[in-house]
Amino acid sequence: MLGPVTGLTVLELGAGIGRFTGPLAATAAGVTAVDFMANLIAENEAAHAARFPHVTFRVGDATDLDVPPASFDVVFSNWLLMYLGDAECAKLAADALTWVKPGGTVFFRESCFRQSGDRARATNPTHYRDPRAYFALFDGVEVAEPGGGFAHYELVSCRCVDTYVRLKQNQNQLCW
Repeated sequence: MLGPVTGLTVLELGAGIGRFTGPLAATAAGVTAVDFMANLIAENEAAHAARFPHVTFRVGDATDLDVPPASFDVVFSNWLLMYLGDAECAKLAADALTWVKPGGTVFFRESCFRQSGDRARATNPTHYRDPRAYFALFDGVEVAEPGGGFAHYELVSCRCVDTYVRLKQNQNQLCW
């Protein structure tokens, strides 16, 4: 595993119990792990705080965070947008663009098209969108910068998550 990258800071949205917090913290100089469920953040902190003292654990709603502009090199999220309505996704996309430093990266991984789990659920609050809906949403985001210019997204990569394809023959897990 790589050691911490000097100065690299990550905002992890929807951190939950920390499935990605540890791997992110192993390579970043600082991670802020955020989830709106206090019990999940507590579990994440119990699992990772001793090994990674450079992680800040924060209870908060990703759609209503107070984050200073240009605070992070990377904004990372796994399975968050699919639990938000369209207006919340649009607001979060705009917010994330302000939270990331110029030249930084915003990374989202989502289940698309339909449910990707192994078993059906009686109730499912998830919005399984066509990836093109996300592309349109992010393409439409433009944020005014203090110098008079505008920040916008540039799609660098979009692909299926290989592990899901290989192990579950499931091409609905996408990351961009």
